[in-house]
Formats: sequence, structure tokens, C-alpha cells
Amino acid sequence: AGGARSSPPPAGRADAAEQDEDDDGVRGYLFVKNLNFATKDEVLASAFSGCPGFRSAVVMKKKAAHGAQAAQNLSMGYGFVEFDTPAQATEAMKRRQSVVVDDHVLKLQISHRNRPQVGQAVDTGAKAKVAMKSQ
Repeated sequence: AGGARSSPPPAGRADAAEQDEDDDGVRGYLFVKNLNFATKDEVLASAFSGCPGFRSAVVMKKKAAHGAQAAQNLSMGYGFVEFDTPAQATEAMKRRQSVVVDDHVLKLQISHRNRPQVGQAVDTGAKAKVAMKSQ
């Protein structure tokens, strides 16, 4: 169920890398709030790409319910930035706190959630309800 722990997965695939991180490769994450709703993953990544240990950045999105934007995912106004270590995430938070991205002053906090993923904020509640019903 856990999979082999031979070589580290490719750096660009944060979702596949998660199984191999928990022993000696503990990652650090920043929670980024006050994002402009127009900010894309690439723009958020460029704001942190110069920081030591930067791995990836993701703007959290939800599907539009209806209307002209129904085919698009809408920004939820927050995201996560991944670093190689918690210490690097803390250092990036100190250096980049209040950085302006797309005309918004970002507010950074250390994230205590393990391995945030696209859609996790939406799916977590449903998983919790399913787990409770099956017990």
C-alpha cells in the first residue's frame, strides 16, 4: 500500500513525490492569502522562485457553478508554496512577507497542513464525512 522508497520522484511532480517525503525529506509549506483572484500558479511561483529550496506554488481553485465561467476554475484567493525544508519556508516567509503580487499585498503564514494539493480544500470535508459514515 505504501510503495517502494527507492529514488526520489521528479521535482516537478509534487503530487507523486509525497510518498517518499515523510522519512527524511520533510517539506515546508507557506500558506499564502490575499491573492488577487486573477493570479495564476505561474505568477505566484515567480514571486518565490528565487528563494532557496523553492519547489512549487499552487493557487487553490474551485469549479464555477454556472454561467460564462462554468468551464473555468475560479481562484479562491489563497494558495500554497512548497519548499525543501520547513526552515527554508520560514526564511522565505520572513523575506517575502508583504510582497506585492498582481497589485495585492500577500500575507504569508507557515502551513501546518501536510502536503496541500489542488482541490484538497474542497475534497477534505467530503472525505471526512465518508469516513464518519463508514465507522
